[in-house]
This record gives sequence, structure tokens and C-alpha cells, in this order.
Amino acid sequence: PGYVFANWSSMPDGSGRVYMPGAVVPLSGRVDTLYAQWKSSTASYRVEYYQQNLEDDNYSIVAADTLTPSGTVGDTATAEIKEYEGFTYNESRSNSSGIIAEDGTLVLKLYYTRNSYDVTYAYTGTVPTGASALPEKATVKYGAPVTVAEAATAPGYTFSGWSRNDFTMPAENVTITGSFTANGDTAYTVEHYQQNVTDDEYTLAETESKTGATGQLTAAGSKSYPGFTAPQSITQQIVKGDGSTVVDIYYNPVSYTHLTLPT
Repeated sequence: PGYVFANWSSMPDGSGRVYMPGAVVPLSGRVDTLYAQWKSSTASYRVEYYQQNLEDDNYSIVAADTLTPSGTVGDTATAEIKEYEGFTYNESRSNSSGIIAEDGTLVLKLYYTRNSYDVTYAYTGTVPTGASALPEKATVKYGAPVTVAEAATAPGYTFSGWSRNDFTMPAENVTITGSFTANGDTAYTVEHYQQNVTDDEYTLAETESKTGATGQLTAAGSKSYPGFTAPQSITQQIVKGDGSTVVDIYYNPVSYTHLTLPT
């Protein structure tokens, strides 16, 4: 078992004259002995797996997965198509099957192309005016190092930071998120104007610096000036993140009624 008949030979070690089955053997007139020659009916072959390099488009062997199975000579050997995370089998480059050779020279080579995946950035929640532009989408090879973009900014807001630090590219698309929180100490200005005595125009009497929460209403209040009346209501403004918000408060002169006494 495990061997098949090869031919007849005039020498036991097969080094003599060879006769194939059905051949005519000339007799020498003495006792002639022919010796059966046998050969193995099985042979080994190699199966090699290759993965595309990270640094270039060449391929490197996955040595740990190399196989040396055996099979019947003349039969077709078919290699297992393995699955590797982050790689796609490259059928056009591979030879996954072949005829088993008696001398063991059959080598089956299977190639796997390294996949690429997307890295994208997104803001969550409300995006304030003046927020920095999102970093552009990047396409990155599996296993490559990824450096996360610098923190985003927006006037009057604090950025949460991106949802992950530098990382190695996994076998999937990655979305990195971040959000903004309004600052509670954003500057704004309150300007107090007094009406002129000589005309209906107003002159700036005092400037007041205050702070408030970005995106919320100001909390400006009137002041007391001798000879002037404060307005009954103040039009509050939304606090802008860049500190440019100004609330104007106008004061009118006090009106007096004059009584002329008799002489």
C-alpha cells in the first residue's frame, strides 16, 4: 500500500535494463530474473500564504501558515482559502490549485491584498458659529498608525476633545466625534448713553464690561445718573462667542415743570 508499480529491471536496485509492462524481453539462454520496481503513489506539495505589505505594494509570506501536505501523484490539489482580518483574497494573483508532482515541486501560492478603510470626523450636538472646519476624510490601510487631528475650536466654546486618541487602523471604518460646550464667562459690553441737552442725539457716558454664557441673553442693567431717567426696559442681546456683543442703554433727561410765582 502506498506504492504503485513502475517497471521491470534486470537489476534489483533498478540500475539495469528497464522493461515496461508488455515489452519483449530477449532471453540469454540462462536463467533471467527481472526485478519489479516500485514508486511511491503519494508526494508532498507546499501551500504558501502571502499578505500585502503595509509599507509598499509587495507581498510577504505568512510563514506560520505554510503547509506541506501530501496527496496522490497526478491528482489535483486545492488549497484552503483562508480569511485574514483586514485582507481580501486576490484570486487573480493566486494559484490555489495544481497537479501533484511526483518530485514534490508543486507550490500553491495564495495572495491577500491589504484593505483600506475610511477615517472621518463629525461634530455632535449643536455646532456653533465659527467652529473650525472638520478634518478631511482619510483613507488608511489596515494596520497603519493614525494620528488624530488637532483639537477643534470655536469662539466662546470649549471643545470636548476628539473621541479617541492616536490608534492603529482596524478592519473597519472609523468615525471620530467631538462636541462643544458654551463658556459661561464670555465677555460682552454694556454702553450707557445720555441724551444731549442741546439736541436729540446721545453721547456715550460710560462703558461697562460684563460676562455671560455664550448663546444666552445678556443680563445688562441700567445705572442711576443724576438728572436722567433710566429706560423702563432694556433690549438684551445674545452673547456672541467672539466677545463682540454690545448692549446699548439710553437715558433721557429728567423733565421738570416750572411754576411761575406771582410778583
